[in-house]
Amino acid sequence: MALGRSFQLADALQHPGQAERRPVLFISVPPAATPKMLVSEFARFLGMPLTDRLNQTQITSAVCDLLCELGTRLVLIDDVHLLDTQRRAGAETSDQFKYLGERIPAPFVYSAINVESSSLLSGVRGAQIAGRFKIFRHRPLPYATEQDRAV
Repeated sequence: MALGRSFQLADALQHPGQAERRPVLFISVPPAATPKMLVSEFARFLGMPLTDRLNQTQITSAVCDLLCELGTRLVLIDDVHLLDTQRRAGAETSDQFKYLGERIPAPFVYSAINVESSSLLSGVRGAQIAGRFKIFRHRPLPYATEQDRAV
């Protein structure tokens, strides 16, 4: 969230008076996520109305188009360790991430706990996923004081 906030503030300085911009998108992966659940989280963040009649393809297309229109330049995804690529829904959801990454002109930053030992990076699909990313280990951010939280 600190990265997203810094990015958002820098973007606002570069594009003054453009309050309609959404340079950062932030979601958390829902437990037992399906591709439709995942892209619905994107839509909820954007305030897009969703109905049960919309299918995954329709939501995905609308989300990608809107993110491009709003100038989104950074996508932050938390709790990626919840994806179990050994299960069909998890594998399809990881494929959805790949597709979204190809349609949205922004880097995706994934956050996870113990991702190296999760199913996300194991097996053939996991090797393909691991080959697309660089893992950075980061210590927890210090939010112990009011001053830390203000930064």
